[in-house]
Amino acid sequence: MESPAVRVANQLAWELESRTSIELKVRTEILCDDPEWKPKDFTQYEEHYIETALGQRWCDTYLLKDGKIVGRSTAFSDGKRCAEVTYKDDHLDRQKFVVIKRTYPREEQADWMNRPAPINLLNVCREPLHVALPKAKSLGPDRVLDRDCDVFLFRGLRWRVPQDHVYYLDRATSIPLKVESYRDEVARDNGQPLWVWTAESLDQVQHHFIALKSRHVSTKPLTTSIQHVESVVFNKEYPSSAFWPVLQPGVTVLDTISNKNYKVPGGDRSNSDAEQQFSTASPVQAVPPQDYGSVASAVSLGLGLAVFSVGIILWWYRR
Repeated sequence: MESPAVRVANQLAWELESRTSIELKVRTEILCDDPEWKPKDFTQYEEHYIETALGQRWCDTYLLKDGKIVGRSTAFSDGKRCAEVTYKDDHLDRQKFVVIKRTYPREEQADWMNRPAPINLLNVCREPLHVALPKAKSLGPDRVLDRDCDVFLFRGLRWRVPQDHVYYLDRATSIPLKVESYRDEVARDNGQPLWVWTAESLDQVQHHFIALKSRHVSTKPLTTSIQHVESVVFNKEYPSSAFWPVLQPGVTVLDTISNKNYKVPGGDRSNSDAEQQFSTASPVQAVPPQDYGSVASAVSLGLGLAVFSVGIILWWYRR
């Protein structure tokens, strides 16, 4: 008889491996309930993310405070090497630094995938969820969003601190509807999570399922992140040039792969031509599918903060 883990893994494998690419825009609001801790730099961030089945990745991130943009960075991966671009505070279209490295930004900090929610939950550390599932411990059935779920435990994951993750997977679609993180077995027994991510909707777009709204609650400090997927497109084609930055005149480049640091010539000239070239090279317009506006939520009310989106939040706070 097929085990619950194998059944769910097979169903999820079909769902994930049928995607040639995904592009989404996610807006995350940060609400802090701890009176002794308040975000200093930003209270909201917007991510425009693209990933292909070839391992190419691109993410343009804007940080906002009180509705005003206060920072920007762009991450790239062509499938073999990675880069991160940061921009000038007073001109967010002009590159300040470009760092070239082997790992995707923030992924060197822990064994995880730095993706926007909720697709960050489709991996257990850096292993696809359907590949990792047969190694999980089944905890039986439960319900989330008034839907039947199968619950699985992953022990000793190598994040910033080792932790256990409990996944609640929708029985009908195998999509994560809830994920809990615990320091160890004692914390699980005492009901003391490090953080909890919960889908507030389960939606269908272009025949694929995704949580368009979700909530991530961290306990220390007590912080709630509300994630809204504002658009999503599956299986679109992108040029290879979209996944590597076009260097602007005057930008400083730190190449950690070749151990070379240099400044691109022409810093005294206007950057307008380079900015236009960069804009053309990067696919910055996410066009929702025609049926996106009419897609009804499958249920009324989806890995970091990342991740949870924790990675980008901590990185910006600690600069």
